[in-house]
Amino acid sequence: MRLIIASIILFALSNIIIASRVSMHPLKIEPLKVNPNYVNVNKDIKIASATNPSGIRSIQCGSAIPELIARRLTPFEINKLRRELMMMEDSTCFRKYFQVFAEQFKSRIEKRHVMLHLPKAGGSSICRNMKESGSLNTVGHNCWKGDFCPVWSGCPSPGAVSCEMLDSWKYPDVVMNENWHRSFCNHHTYSILLREPVGRTMSHMNHFLEAVDHRKDHFLNSKIWRLSLIQSNYMTWSLSVGQQTDQERHHRYFCPSLNDLEVAKTNLLKMDYLLDLGHGDKKCQERTLKHLRTNGDLGYINKATSDYRSEFRREDVAALNALDVSLYQFANDLINLDCRFFELLDGGVIEE
Repeated sequence: MRLIIASIILFALSNIIIASRVSMHPLKIEPLKVNPNYVNVNKDIKIASATNPSGIRSIQCGSAIPELIARRLTPFEINKLRRELMMMEDSTCFRKYFQVFAEQFKSRIEKRHVMLHLPKAGGSSICRNMKESGSLNTVGHNCWKGDFCPVWSGCPSPGAVSCEMLDSWKYPDVVMNENWHRSFCNHHTYSILLREPVGRTMSHMNHFLEAVDHRKDHFLNSKIWRLSLIQSNYMTWSLSVGQQTDQERHHRYFCPSLNDLEVAKTNLLKMDYLLDLGHGDKKCQERTLKHLRTNGDLGYINKATSDYRSEFRREDVAALNALDVSLYQFANDLINLDCRFFELLDGGVIEE
C-alpha cells in the first residue's frame, strides 16, 4: 500500500516538474517557465496587463529600475529582480540594465558571508578548502558559530540568529548556517549549498543513524524528532521556517506545506549565490567559487563508509521529499540563469 501511495505521489509530482522544466542553453538568456506571481509587482515597474503564451508577464522596462537599484531596493530584492528579468520571454530589460546589475553585484563581493548549508551537500569540503587556502577567515572545526549549531545533530534548541548578532561576530569572513534561514542582513552576502534531494536525504539519514550507533547517549531522548526532521523536505524547511511567526513549538517541529514552498522559492530568488557541487557546468562552478573567494579542488570529505543507497527504497524517500524535489528543480533553473550572468561578468557577449 505504501508503494502504491508513493507511486501516485511521484506520478503527480513528475507531471508538475516536467511541465515546469525548460531547456536553457548556457550561451543564451532563455525564458524560465515560472508562475506569474514570482514577478515582483512594484508600482515603479509596470507589469503588462496581457500575459504571453508561456504565462510570464512582461515587464515594461523604464528608467525607474536604476533608481530602484540605487536607492530603494535591498541588495536581495535586487538579486530577485535581476533573476526575474532574465526569466522574461523578452530579455530586453535585463540586457538594457545589465551593467547596473553587474556593478551592484561586484560592489558586494567583499562583504562577510553566510552560507546556508544543507547537510551532506559538500559543506565540509568547502569549509576545509577555505581553511587550507587561507583565503578567508573562518571559525570552528566546521565553520559554524553560536546558534548556527546544527539542530539535527548538535544543539537541540538553537535560537534564531539576528542581524545584530551577526554584526557582532567581527572575526569570521564566512560562517556556515547549519540550521534555517531567518532573514537577509544588508552587511552580508548569502548563499545556499544544494544537492539533489533524494540522494542527499538518504546520505543524511545514513549519517545520522551511524552517529546514533556511535553516540547512543547523546541521542537518547531525541532520535525520533531528529529523524523526522531529517527525512522529509529538509531544504524547504530550512528556507521557510524562519518566516513563521505563529510557531508555538520550536522550529525543529515545523512541517512545511505547499505554501511554504513558495516562501522557499522567494528566498532562493533573493540569495546572492546558489551552489550545487553536482551541477554539470564545472566552469560555472569555478566562477561561483571565485566570487565566493575560494577555489581549487574541493574533493569530498566526510563520506559515508557503507553502501547505504542499496538499503533505502528510493521511491519512499522521494515521496517524503516531494516539496524538495520541486524546489531543487527551481533552484537548478536559477543556477542556470546565474551561470549566464557570471559568464557576462567575465566578458561574455549579450546576444540580441
